[in-house]
Amino acid sequence: MSAAREFKDVVDELSAAAEALRGRDKARAKELGEELAAIDKERQQAENRTALTRLGVGLRWEEVVDVLWSESWMTLRPRPQPNRTPPDRGAEPEALDALDVEVERTADDVLRAVRRRFGLGLR
Repeated sequence: MSAAREFKDVVDELSAAAEALRGRDKARAKELGEELAAIDKERQQAENRTALTRLGVGLRWEEVVDVLWSESWMTLRPRPQPNRTPPDRGAEPEALDALDVEVERTADDVLRAVRRRFGLGLR
């Protein structure tokens, strides 16, 4: 076998290997693109959930502060800032639902207590 033929065979093998790598890279790029799209969708859903939760908490906070405003002995403070520590990546939405329910329950407890104190009917 001549040196030229051996060189051509090596070049052909390298070309085939490069083509195979390009094919694998293209498939992996497609997989990564799909993963990125799924992660972006999750991120958007989390942002929407965050906005709704903050709105709900803010409305309930204002409702409680309005009811307690006449309690002159009580020092009313600004609403605490949210905990900015991100939850575990796999945090279950049910855990967030439970926290939303706790906010509602706590606000309702305060409102009921104030209404009982002033003899107001419960709504």
